[in-house]
Amino acid sequence: MLRIQGRGGDPAEEKRKVREGVINSFISFGVLITIIRLVPHAVNMLSSGQPA
Repeated sequence: MLRIQGRGGDPAEEKRKVREGVINSFISFGVLITIIRLVPHAVNMLSSGQPA
């Protein structure tokens, strides 16, 4: 039978790591959405040869 043991780490440290992970995920998501939104405009500018 398997036993699952707790990490036994500092709860404050665990909370800090989780918060840091959430912030990093949020920033990555924002950057990805920004890139997705800007690519069509960049393609239009390059294909038309004129700034919008």
